[in-house]
Amino acid sequence: MKTGIDLKPKDIDVLVPLEYLQEKWDFFRQTVEKMGYTLVDLREHEFRKEGFKLAFAFIEDLADFAGVDYKRLGAD
Repeated sequence: MKTGIDLKPKDIDVLVPLEYLQEKWDFFRQTVEKMGYTLVDLREHEFRKEGFKLAFAFIEDLADFAGVDYKRLGAD
């Protein structure tokens, strides 16, 4: 949407701090459900609403998954 190019995404993946998927999960889940999303896969932290898939992963996994040092993002 920002670029004006329709990339035809099939889902939205959001990176959040690990604490939101552990210590704050109940509050986080309830907040997303209040927006009308339904939890469909707890292991993948995946929700669905009207054909849209919204999934959450923890940002700290970027280093192992993609070789990205998330702590340095925005530091330059």
